[in-house]
Amino acid sequence: QPVLCPASHYCPEGSAEPLPCPPAHVCKGQDLEALLVPLVAGVFHTVVVSNLGQIWAAGLNDDGQLGTGDNERQHAFVHVKVGCQKIVAVAAGTHHTAAITDSGELWTWGRDDAGQLGVGDTDNCYAPVKVCVNDQKFVTVAAGDGHTAAITDSGELWTWGANGAGQLGMRATLFYRHPPGKVSVNGQKILAVAAGEAHTAAITDTGELWTWGGNGDSQLGTGDTKDRHAPVKVSVNGQKIVAVATATCHTAAVTASGELWTWGGNGDSQLGTGDTKDRHAPVKVSVNGQKIVAVAAGTYHTAVVTDSGELWTWGSRNFGQLGAGDTMERPLPVKAAAPPSLNGGGVVSEAHFEV
Repeated sequence: QPVLCPASHYCPEGSAEPLPCPPAHVCKGQDLEALLVPLVAGVFHTVVVSNLGQIWAAGLNDDGQLGTGDNERQHAFVHVKVGCQKIVAVAAGTHHTAAITDSGELWTWGRDDAGQLGVGDTDNCYAPVKVCVNDQKFVTVAAGDGHTAAITDSGELWTWGANGAGQLGMRATLFYRHPPGKVSVNGQKILAVAAGEAHTAAITDTGELWTWGGNGDSQLGTGDTKDRHAPVKVSVNGQKIVAVATATCHTAAVTASGELWTWGGNGDSQLGTGDTKDRHAPVKVSVNGQKIVAVAAGTYHTAVVTDSGELWTWGSRNFGQLGAGDTMERPLPVKAAAPPSLNGGGVVSEAHFEV
């Protein structure tokens, strides 16, 4: 029998009725499409979207983070049905997943202990459930340890879930928030958002970078270690920001000119500064003098793609996550053995592995 998941309490179409979880389809003997974009990784699960807009998931599934209708882990990729629609964006948190369809619908599944699914309760959902926010259409989503953030087609930012460190950016000190709430970032439109373990970062349409939430390791880049419950503007040498990545205790950003700046915790050399000293404010990192086009941050390491298509990594490699063939820690950027023809494509990272 299919597992029944609670419908979102904020959806107008029959919120009192449970939604049946769609059965998973295991694709045996059939190759996945060569183009799998985007690709995201949680702590112990991975989600990919094919060029046909289909979601495939694999890995740990104890909280339903794969969306297969059960809690059985999958060692091979399993097709996950999300409202019979094509997927255009996906995010993987520690134990939950979120996806956006081509019609702008937002669906979530997995752990919900802090309300990170945005459906109005704290019950885990083992299959995708639709999240309704005032009939808004969404274009991108980010997932942290216990919170979620999503941007609408009009540039509005909405957040929900855990808020113990202020990572929702709503000024309130509630431990968590069930219903999604709108976040004002100086009244500006938001183009991009990243969710760390307990902090959040957003880029406005003017290229400004704003951060909020947990700051115990200076991951907000504010020059101190004080948590922020509302967005605060971060100056990165006065430059416009085009990309940002957040992890457990550090943050990395790319400027419009292709420079890379990092800050926060540096116990495993994840900042790429050549040492293990934390940085309370952004510091420029040179990657062989090249321009950076994409950045990703894991718990203990960081990865970037240059404009020539090279993949560079640094930090801890206890699990081989730097992709350089050994388990030595690297305090400075080292060129990784990237797959052929990366060509400036995206790179994502979380926890102990690199993809």
